[in-house]
Formats: sequence, C-alpha cells, structure tokens
Amino acid sequence: MESRRLAWSILLLLSLALRAHNEVALTTLFSFGANDASRSLYGALPQTLVQGTDGNFYGTTSDHGADRNGTVFVMTPNGRLSTLAAIPENSGSANTLTQGKDGNFYGTTSGGGLFHSGTVFMVTTNGIFNTWASFDGNNGHGPFGRILEGSDGYFYGTTINGGSVILNNGSVLRLDYGTVFKATYNRITLVHLFDPFTEGAWPGGGLTLGKDGYFYGVTRGGGGNNTGTVFRVSTIGSFATLYSFSGRTDGANPIGGLIQGTDGYFYGTTSAGSIGNGTVFRIDASGKFGTLLSFNGVDGAFPVRRLVQAQDGRLYGTTANGGNGYTGAPLSGAGTVFQLTGTTLTTIVSFKWDDGAYPAADLIQGSDGSFYGTTSSGGIYGGGTIFKLSFTPLPQAVADFAANPTSGAAPLIVQFTDRSTGTITARDWNFGDGSPDTSAQNPSHTYTNAGTYTVTLKVAGSGGATSRSRILTVSAPPTPPTFRAVTAKGTAITLTWSTVPSKTYQIQYRNDLAKTIWTNISGVITASNLSTTIVDSTGVGRGSEGFYRVVLVS
Repeated sequence: MESRRLAWSILLLLSLALRAHNEVALTTLFSFGANDASRSLYGALPQTLVQGTDGNFYGTTSDHGADRNGTVFVMTPNGRLSTLAAIPENSGSANTLTQGKDGNFYGTTSGGGLFHSGTVFMVTTNGIFNTWASFDGNNGHGPFGRILEGSDGYFYGTTINGGSVILNNGSVLRLDYGTVFKATYNRITLVHLFDPFTEGAWPGGGLTLGKDGYFYGVTRGGGGNNTGTVFRVSTIGSFATLYSFSGRTDGANPIGGLIQGTDGYFYGTTSAGSIGNGTVFRIDASGKFGTLLSFNGVDGAFPVRRLVQAQDGRLYGTTANGGNGYTGAPLSGAGTVFQLTGTTLTTIVSFKWDDGAYPAADLIQGSDGSFYGTTSSGGIYGGGTIFKLSFTPLPQAVADFAANPTSGAAPLIVQFTDRSTGTITARDWNFGDGSPDTSAQNPSHTYTNAGTYTVTLKVAGSGGATSRSRILTVSAPPTPPTFRAVTAKGTAITLTWSTVPSKTYQIQYRNDLAKTIWTNISGVITASNLSTTIVDSTGVGRGSEGFYRVVLVS
C-alpha cells in the first residue's frame, strides 16, 4: 500500500511538472534588424527588458541606433515598438534598466563617459536622455547587472572591474576586481572594493535587496577557489562572504545574480561546474548552501541571467546555450527557457534561431501572467527578438465515476466506470475494503463481506489532482432455503421450504443424480412469507425415484 501511495505521489508530481510544457505558446513580439533603416531607428541585439507601471515594456539594445551605441525602447504588450532614445555617442552600450520611484528609468552603460569607464543614465518616458554621472575607474569600471533604488534614494549596483586604494605613500593602486557603488545625480560613490582572495572578483550580476535590508550578490571569480562567491553588503559597506564555490558539484562562475524566494532562500545559477553546463543553487542568509540541479546541455547550458519566481511559486529562467541544438561542443545550442519544480527541471522552450537565439534579458513575468524576455540574436532578421511565453490552461482534471450496482448482497460484483473529465495523466481507485488500489480505467470489484464501503477515485492532470467518493452498501447473503416438508398423495408431491419475503426461488427436479441437468418444475416464484409450498402434480409418475432442489434466484 505504501509503495502504491509513493507511485501515486510521483505521478502527481510529474503531471504538475509537465503542465507548463504542455500548455506553452511562444510568440515573437518583435524582430530586430530588418534592414539598415530599421537597425538605425530601433537598434539591434536587445538586452534588458522590464515592465513599467503603465503596463508597457521598456528595454535596451546594445548595437546600432542613431549613434551606433544602442537604444532605449518602449513596447506595448501587443508588440508595437518605438524608440525612446538613442544612447549618445561616446556613452557606451546600455546593459540594464530599472524604473525609479519617480517613474523615470535608470540604467548603466558598460563603457564611455568622461573617463571611458561607464555611466549611470536616466531616461524619461517621453524620451529625454540624461547622463547622470561617469565612473572614473577608482569607483568602478564597466558597470553590469541591474541597479536598485534604495530607501535612501541612491541607486546601488556593481561594476565588473575598477576600484582602487590609496597606499601609505599617497599613490593610488588600481585593483580592477570590481566594486559596489551607489549613485545619485552627478556623483558615484564607492561602497565596497573587492579583495579577490577572500571576497571574490568581477561582480557582474547586480544586487538583490534582501528582506533583512542587506544587498546580496555574486562574483564570477575570486574567492577561496577562484571560481566565484556569494556575498552580502550593507549600504555603508559592511561586507560578508557567504560562500565560495569549489568548481565541482556546487558549480562555478555565477554571473546572473540572485533572487530571494518567498521561502526566504536566495536562488541563483552558476555558468559552469563539474559537468560544465552550469547549476541552479539556493543559499540562505547564513551561508547554508545547496545545489538543486546541474544542466546536461540538452536541457540547457550556460545560465547567465537571473531567475524569476512566478505567481505559481515555481522558478523560471533561461540558459544562453544548449537545448535541442546542443552537440556537446561548448556554446552549442541557441538556448532555452526552463521551469524548476523543486529539483525537477522542465525545458519549456528550446530556441531554434528563427524564433530567437541566446536569451539575453532576465526573464520577467508580466502583469498578465505571461513571461517576457529577449534574445540577443536570431529571429527572422538575425538581430534578436522580444518574445512572449503564454500559457493556455487545459481543462482541469475533475474526478467522477459511476458504480453498478450500488447495493446488494454479498458476494457483490460491482462494475465501476470512470466518467472523469479533463486531461487525465494518472488515476487511482481505492475500493474501501482494504484491497490493493488499481490504476485501471474501468475496473470491476467483488465485495465478499457485508458492510458500507467508501469508494474513492483520484485523478491527476492539468491543474493538479481531484477526487470523488461514493458509498456502496453490501448486505449479508440471505439464508439458504431448506425443505421443511415433502409429502406424496397419489401422483402429486407437495413441497414446502423456508423462504425470505421478496426473494425469488426456483424448484427443480431430476431422477438420476449421476446426471447434471436439472428440470424446472415451474416458473420463478416470489416469496411472500417465511415459507412457500407448491404441488408437483405428476411427481410420482416420473420414475422409480426422484430428487428435488430449491434454488435461490435473487
């Protein structure tokens, strides 16, 4: 019985894990790079994507545009795209975007600016672009990953390189292992400078604000094994290394940053590991770490973007490579979108170039429940895409059944008919009498003892599992009939036997016990009292001896 319950649990889990895979629809909302004019107007190689408070989607491209540094664009939910602003010449390419509390959008460029180390910029919803501040190398170089607005009004983020310290002799030592910074108009302040040996190096995933008020992030290198770290930092630079990756089963080189789940854990990905294709991990604020899964290439490879926890509680994300086009060679395959249920991975989409290649932005869930993202290449013009993943709910699996008969005397044979609706992936019958369950669609079952039995059918499919129960009543078998008197008078024989009112009986005769055939004396008799009598008028004349029996028909 326990093994049966375990099997049912596994079937239910699999049906839930496969739900999204069976229902997903991939739509390309916009393809970049149609021609030179289109690339000049809209840009190409889209990167980040966010949904604004107005319901529209905002994002950046890293190539082309009027000044060939990319663009900031806005797109309606149905795919109508327009350019808000072209990234100005000598500003570098934009790689992140976030909406501030004032309704404007803020982001960074990885290069350009006054010191060629990158910038922080602001763009309004009507397209006014303003470079807020430039990195000078000492406070960071090459900002990458999303920036977050803190409660103090500053925007916090990370740079991959840069950072310097002033030595005792007054000289400046450039370390180039990355920084944590905070920015406001016309000023970027160094919050933390990374020590590559103990704290990590090259923090490229941006920051996540934890429920405890600290910022959390990852470095792609450095640490005890030079394969990356998970860290915590405060707004005033108080820093702690929570975990150093070993480069084995726990993965290596995290790039995509962290999210905090509803359970309080932080979830992230590594771009490499012992298998070489990356992992998904979780870690708590104290540094307790666990690897949830390793990618094998066919189900995805090289996850470099942040996960998202959806409204259904599951984790979703993208891999930059792998999928159906994976050949085992590094960076083969055009990437995937995946779903994670516990430790069960489901590949939802495997990109094929025509529908996009190499997912670039953090996957987001829109206000309509669909998922949105970008690919940096592919599409019908080769310049990347903006895509939408929508889910069409299948009819929910609803359990129902019929039983015939629903009452009677033991032994009672009952035929069950499954009348459940929806897409059924698993079923389980419990007959209520302690006998083994069955997964047959329309089973029959014999009840040998009197009693009241609750029969339950459970079905699993789209939307989860439901059950339906019905009551069967099995009565004790009636008392077998016995002859009370047999008398002969002339050629007639009178037979009297015990009966149960409303039960039906048949009197039969034969004159040779060696034979197997019995002859009915009369039709079926329905009893009305506790005994019944009939007369066989020619009974004596049938032979030298004769035998009678009474049969309980029903």
